[in-house]
Amino acid sequence: MKSTTNGKLKPITVLIIVGLVVVGSLFGLYLIFLTTSTAPSTPSTDIEEYQRKIAKLEDKIKELQSDLDRKEDTIRKLKARLREKEDTIEELEGTIDELRDTIDELEDQLKEKDQEIARLKNEIERLESKIDLLEKLVPKYVKGEWNVIATFKGVGTKDTPLFSVPSSELRVRWKVTRGTYPVFSIWLYSEEGELICTWSGLELEKTGETYAHNLEPGYYYLRIWAANIRKYEVTVEVWIPKE
Repeated sequence: MKSTTNGKLKPITVLIIVGLVVVGSLFGLYLIFLTTSTAPSTPSTDIEEYQRKIAKLEDKIKELQSDLDRKEDTIRKLKARLREKEDTIEELEGTIDELRDTIDELEDQLKEKDQEIARLKNEIERLESKIDLLEKLVPKYVKGEWNVIATFKGVGTKDTPLFSVPSSELRVRWKVTRGTYPVFSIWLYSEEGELICTWSGLELEKTGETYAHNLEPGYYYLRIWAANIRKYEVTVEVWIPKE
């Protein structure tokens, strides 16, 4: 017995046909996808890829070169600083040598000074001993009175030895034995030879006295001018104040 569809397909048959069409379409798309994904790249695509890689490598090389230049510049600066330090060290070593020489010279000078000090100490001790001896020889002065410090006798012109004047007031007393047409004068000089006072015409009196005021304490001497004087005696006195 033959069945008929009366010119129409059954619904189940339509569904099967649609399903087969969909599956076929999906399978075709899958094959196209596989074909596309596994297909080898064209030469132009490879060249562009290599060019991009080369460009990246060139950029990297430039970065490395720039970094290398910076490192080399830093090295040059460090070498320059090192040379400066070496020069400074050489200068310091030279300065140290000079200082050592100076120290040696100063040590030699110090030794000489020590020897000089020792010599001066000996000289001071000698002078102190001499001063002690002179103090024993110098008479004690009486304050508030005239004190005799020297007496000179003679018959002719002469310069007396130096005598010490410890105060500012000096008195000279004289006594003469006159001859015919006598001349008798006394001049007072400082130790350096400076004329301080002159007393002339003393022959007019057999005895007398004269003064010198405001003297600087120190050493002095007399120049006694005597002509036609049989003998004379000159006494030098100083006034020692009480205070």
